[in-house]
Amino acid sequence: MASGSHNLRREYKGFDSTVLSVQAVSLSFDLSRLFGHLHTLELGVTNQFGDRIDAGGILSCIMPNLHVLILDRFNVGDPSMTKGFWKKHPHLVRLELGRKVDGLWFNDFESGMLPNLRVFKSDFLLARNVLSHVSESLVSLYLLETYNAQAPYLLRTVLHGGALPALRSLGIHRHSDNISSTNEGQGWREDESGTVTEAPFVDPNPIRRFDGNYIMSLAKAAPNLEELELVGDSDDTIDSITSALCRFPKLTRLTLSSPIYYQPFFKSFMKWREFWDWYRPNSLQQSPYAPASFEQAASDFARGCPTLEVLTVGNEISGNLLIDNG
Repeated sequence: MASGSHNLRREYKGFDSTVLSVQAVSLSFDLSRLFGHLHTLELGVTNQFGDRIDAGGILSCIMPNLHVLILDRFNVGDPSMTKGFWKKHPHLVRLELGRKVDGLWFNDFESGMLPNLRVFKSDFLLARNVLSHVSESLVSLYLLETYNAQAPYLLRTVLHGGALPALRSLGIHRHSDNISSTNEGQGWREDESGTVTEAPFVDPNPIRRFDGNYIMSLAKAAPNLEELELVGDSDDTIDSITSALCRFPKLTRLTLSSPIYYQPFFKSFMKWREFWDWYRPNSLQQSPYAPASFEQAASDFARGCPTLEVLTVGNEISGNLLIDNG
């Protein structure tokens, strides 16, 4: 593996829940002696050059009691190692692969390899290869780096039956850019009757924001959601958004945010005092929904979707879904 100075964060819940921060000169040291009783392994490697680290050292280890694996900034150099790794770790309950994870992590993945997986987080491409094999056990799903309509396309088209009835928690990080390349499912749309259309690709491709139609498809795919996080932006009306949210009869927690230049979910929210550090209120674009304050927005959402108990509005990815183990 590459040498250099890296920051490692390792959590050994199998010992005494101690969190250790290690400055390592090289990642080629032998970790196998530490893994016999390891319950949780979280590794996020960063350096000034932004290089990914080859995951071969992890994939070659056997951690018989591993229940939680969280990785970021790792790359799979040898895809043939992944199948054996998943087969040797059937007790995994939670698996998170961050935005800076690259490679074929689920090469030749088969149903039954992770029978106890309940929490999964990854980008669209990785989820595309694994979700149909673990969908029946999942209670929490977070999709990173989706473009336009890729998330509802994945849930409604790629999954068997187009639904995750056991899912209680869903987070979606969505880009709404004028994308100049073809991405699978980005132009997908369905109506209430289930009729599907696929917008033809043009350069640049039309933007698809969060709207009532998008949320309606999510409700068809995951009707039993209790919490939902939408990271992106919307130009729809409050009535359209809340009417779609009412399709989730058990929804109690909603988080709305956008990481794009620190913009909030609705552009009009930038007029609130909380966003004045980033924007000049007199230079903002208009929005179909423009509440004067967070209090008014909370009241409007509560009125439009009576099951809601908690509304969170932010300007960055939260990712802290509360339902994480069923």
